Amino acid sequence: MIDTNGQDRRTFTNLLVSALSHLHSGGDTAVSLREFLSDMRELFQVTGVLWWELDRSRQSLSLVSYTGPFDAGGEGLTISATHGFTGAVLESATPQVLEGPALKDNLPESFTSHEEVETALGVRVSSRERPTGVLVTLFPSGASLAMQQMETVQLLASELGRALGVQHLREELQTQFKRLKLLQGLSRILQSDDPIEERLHRLIESLTGAFDASYGHIILADEDGQVLRFRASSGVDMEELRSLEIEPGTGIIGKVFQSSQPILVPDVSENPDYVEGYPGVRSEMAVPIEAEGEVMGVLNLESDQLAAFDPDDLRMVGITASQAGAILRHALDYDATMYHLMELELLNRVTRAITTTDEVDELLQTIVREIHSSLDVTSIGILLVGPDGVEMNVRAAAGDHAADMPKLKLRVGKGVTGDAALKGTTQYLPDVTRDERYVPVDPNIRCELAVPLISKGSVMGVLNLESSTVNAFSEEDRHVVEIVAAQTAQILTKALLYEEMATMAVTDGLTGLFNHRQFFVRLDAEFKRAIRYTYPLSLIMLDIDFFKNFNDTHGHLRGDAVLREIASIITKTMRETDVVARYGGEEFVAILPLCHESTAMEVAERLRMSIESAGLGGEGGAHPLTVSIGICSAPKDASSYEELVKRTDDAMYFSKRMGRNLCTLWRPDLAAGSPET
Repeated sequence: MIDTNGQDRRTFTNLLVSALSHLHSGGDTAVSLREFLSDMRELFQVTGVLWWELDRSRQSLSLVSYTGPFDAGGEGLTISATHGFTGAVLESATPQVLEGPALKDNLPESFTSHEEVETALGVRVSSRERPTGVLVTLFPSGASLAMQQMETVQLLASELGRALGVQHLREELQTQFKRLKLLQGLSRILQSDDPIEERLHRLIESLTGAFDASYGHIILADEDGQVLRFRASSGVDMEELRSLEIEPGTGIIGKVFQSSQPILVPDVSENPDYVEGYPGVRSEMAVPIEAEGEVMGVLNLESDQLAAFDPDDLRMVGITASQAGAILRHALDYDATMYHLMELELLNRVTRAITTTDEVDELLQTIVREIHSSLDVTSIGILLVGPDGVEMNVRAAAGDHAADMPKLKLRVGKGVTGDAALKGTTQYLPDVTRDERYVPVDPNIRCELAVPLISKGSVMGVLNLESSTVNAFSEEDRHVVEIVAAQTAQILTKALLYEEMATMAVTDGLTGLFNHRQFFVRLDAEFKRAIRYTYPLSLIMLDIDFFKNFNDTHGHLRGDAVLREIASIITKTMRETDVVARYGGEEFVAILPLCHESTAMEVAERLRMSIESAGLGGEGGAHPLTVSIGICSAPKDASSYEELVKRTDDAMYFSKRMGRNLCTLWRPDLAAGSPET
């Protein structure tokens, strides 16, 4: 991804990662939020960013945090949830743009009076499908609001919503955990809310300090006891050890695990079983971690001094290891129970989601969001096989690089994901570095799980999960993901059919634009919203000049091709928030929310020139096709959407009477006419 403001890829990516890191840092919420907004400001090179939070009653919005060159003291400002621009953003599922004089009427003067502020972009933030607030980005004079910027702001708004949702979910889960502990009558140690990894870390840190060791490790066996992995360390970064594996019987640690006997090594250079790890280690001791007659792992201490440990130390560490084994067994059983409950809750949430929506993107995004928040997933995506059955596109994504993932295209049969689509079976790579099928995209990825989406015997796509941890997905995880994939495939079949039927009902079959009926539905809604929130609404109507003659001369097939090309030019000229439709025949319309008549006139003129310069129909020396355009704005010049359409139509026909290839802004002295088209 490259920033439209001129930042190079690395700078833009670093800023984006910084923003997401601050958002999900888990630290103080207020501090994280301020840092996140500051990162957004630098990322888009804008004047400021405001975060308005919706209160529990859903009646008002409070300015919780902001950044920019504004006077202090704005935090805590409260406005109605239906107020102007922010109220419109809260009600709309798409981003809203505010510019020009309307800024001061819809946002606090302390922010809009700043000489740099010219445009505001508002995005609704939602958590667990419920709106939680409004994120407003203030752009300076001369800045161009690119599609990529709008998409990135939407991504950050989604991440903000998810972070807030995770915070609330964590609070709910903590309450449930405490109740479950009381019901199960857990022991004193297990009543702690600390995760087992944190307890192991504190244990090894304490032991390393107590015995003045250089390094300390807790190494535990995996589920089948075939490999040992580092779970906690002192004196070394755990990230350096996560991918390391020790086989039972290999080295001092492997010998202790296999024999269940402690080992004291005064001088590692004289022990043939010693496997050099960190330079400078001179002595070592290792004791088994046991519970109920089962060796679960090894507690290991190393020193840069010869004979740093004696038999008394070994016995003391042995006692500690025995206590740790008992605690660890209970903790692992407890965590397994809680994890099973979380998996069941994940299945319940996904099941509810996929049975309550027919909207494909919403369905898929809900699934990836729920899985990402429940499992040890670095990134997750759902890829659907295209109509050609050869290429797959990412339809929904969450986690690292989620913004870039929709751009990815993968071929069926290529890589782990392509293999899952080709064979129709789950593909699991515990360590991607050991499988040549893996196609490296993110150097931090160590584990991948690809589960096919199968409906009626056909592979529709693939649910793909990646983690930065080796062997991140247990057998239970894979089973749950397969259940989710099966449910997703069944509902997706119906959702895609519904989506196809819904699209056909509201779009024009030739151009792909909204049809005449849907135009009036959208215009009615936008007009009511404009009146309610007192913002401008403009309408542009255009007619292709002498198109009947063109059809008679070149035939309807060529005429249809021209209509599609002009529809494409109009779509590219308009903003994402504008609504473009085929009004009928050779007439097109565009609804421009939050747009004054002067800006609409500029857009119309740019559109007219683009169509003229495209040279459509100008083959063989013929004159290229042109268009006549009319513009009208409400509520200034129209008190109803019907009147807005009528006056825009009058302005368009005035352009035709005045010679065609012209843009006309409606005014009271215009009179309707119907020249030959």
